[in-house]
Amino acid sequence: MIPAPVYRADHGIVDAIDGLAEAVTDDRKHFHLTALTTPAGNLMPPPKDSE
Repeated sequence: MIPAPVYRADHGIVDAIDGLAEAVTDDRKHFHLTALTTPAGNLMPPPKDSE
Protein backbone atom coordinates (compact mmCIF):
# COMPACT_ATOMS: atom_id res chain seq x y z
CA MET A 1 0.00 0.00 0.00
CA ILE A 2 1.24 3.49 -0.82
CA PRO A 3 1.61 5.75 2.24
CA ALA A 4 -0.81 8.72 2.20
CA PRO A 5 1.84 11.50 1.90
CA VAL A 6 3.38 9.80 -1.14
CA TYR A 7 -0.04 9.32 -2.71
CA ARG A 8 -0.93 12.98 -2.19
CA ALA A 9 2.39 14.14 -3.65
CA ASP A 10 1.97 11.84 -6.65
CA HIS A 11 -1.57 13.11 -7.21
CA GLY A 12 -0.27 16.69 -7.19
CA ILE A 13 2.37 15.89 -9.80
CA VAL A 14 -0.12 14.12 -12.06
CA ASP A 15 -2.55 17.03 -11.67
CA ALA A 16 0.21 19.49 -12.65
CA ILE A 17 1.08 17.44 -15.75
CA ASP A 18 -2.61 17.29 -16.72
CA GLY A 19 -2.82 21.07 -16.25
CA LEU A 20 0.17 21.55 -18.54
CA ALA A 21 -1.39 19.29 -21.16
CA GLU A 22 -4.61 21.28 -20.95
CA ALA A 23 -2.77 24.59 -21.35
CA VAL A 24 -0.85 23.35 -24.39
CA THR A 25 -3.38 21.11 -26.16
CA ASP A 26 -6.76 22.08 -24.61
CA ASP A 27 -7.05 18.39 -23.63
CA ARG A 28 -6.43 17.58 -19.97
CA LYS A 29 -6.21 13.85 -20.79
CA HIS A 30 -3.64 14.26 -23.60
CA PHE A 31 -0.97 12.24 -21.78
CA HIS A 32 -3.34 9.58 -20.37
CA LEU A 33 -2.73 6.06 -21.55
CA THR A 34 -5.03 4.62 -24.17
CA ALA A 35 -5.87 1.04 -24.94
CA LEU A 36 -3.37 -0.63 -27.21
CA THR A 37 -4.52 -1.29 -30.74
CA THR A 38 -3.17 -3.45 -33.50
CA PRO A 39 -2.22 -1.83 -36.78
CA ALA A 40 -4.47 -2.49 -39.74
CA GLY A 41 -3.39 -3.89 -43.03
CA ASN A 42 -1.00 -6.60 -44.08
CA LEU A 43 2.13 -6.51 -41.95
CA MET A 44 3.89 -9.31 -43.86
CA PRO A 45 6.68 -8.14 -46.13
CA PRO A 46 6.11 -8.74 -49.82
CA PRO A 47 7.52 -12.05 -51.10
CA LYS A 48 10.97 -11.88 -52.61
CA ASP A 49 11.22 -12.79 -56.25
CA SER A 50 12.89 -16.17 -56.66
CA GLU A 51 15.81 -16.18 -59.06
